[in-house]
Amino acid sequence: MKFFKIICMKRICYFIIFFIISYCFSIFTIYADIDRQYILWDEYVELRDSVYNNSYDLDGIKNLYTKAVESANLNFTGNDLSIALSRCDFILGLYYTFTEKKELASQTFDTGIAFAELALKNHKDDYLATLMYAENLCQNCGVKPFSYVVKNGPKIQVWADKTLTINPNSGSAMYLLYAQYIFAPAPFANYKKGLNEMYQVLQKPNVILQKDDTFNITSAIGYAYFKLQENEKAVQWLNKSLEIYPDNLFVNSLMSQLNNL
Repeated sequence: MKFFKIICMKRICYFIIFFIISYCFSIFTIYADIDRQYILWDEYVELRDSVYNNSYDLDGIKNLYTKAVESANLNFTGNDLSIALSRCDFILGLYYTFTEKKELASQTFDTGIAFAELALKNHKDDYLATLMYAENLCQNCGVKPFSYVVKNGPKIQVWADKTLTINPNSGSAMYLLYAQYIFAPAPFANYKKGLNEMYQVLQKPNVILQKDDTFNITSAIGYAYFKLQENEKAVQWLNKSLEIYPDNLFVNSLMSQLNNL
């Protein structure tokens, strides 16, 4: 009986680990379903696009981050300000993650979560605050100790579902849910299901898709075809994503591998 309990606990732990990896594996998981005021926030857009497109070194990114934070404090108040600051920390945290500075990434995601929690405290059903909480939490599980992952990992899907309950047209939240089928490690990945879900997101007429959402989805489709060894389709979809962010490291790495086959 004791042995059976140990086996069950191990399986639960493995499931949690693979669940977290499936959400946090991709290097292009900046799910920014921005409403109109954020689309017009130039400093944020420049920071986001620079991280996606590998445009600057750490000093350059930190400079853009500082400008975005200063702009947020000048142009937003209340919940909008908290959400804006959460966005800034989320993206800076991603950059730290990509450059393997896990401790700095962890601290930055913690701050992003704190800002999202502040907004949720004032308005528990704020769509953007809910989305930012889910995104910061997801990435934090990729850089925190295992104990944090066990405690907080299962909450990711809960918050993504909550985001879709508030806004059923959130392309960002849909991607957060469906990327698991494509980026989960074998044998847990289900590329065909992931492709089907991603295609459906693109085909839904009312889904909110910003520039980076479209990049995320087309890149994921290309990656799925890459893993399925359907190389012509992989190149087709990866090229679609490079039309958006031509210098993205991850996609260019995949293209290099395909060109060498």
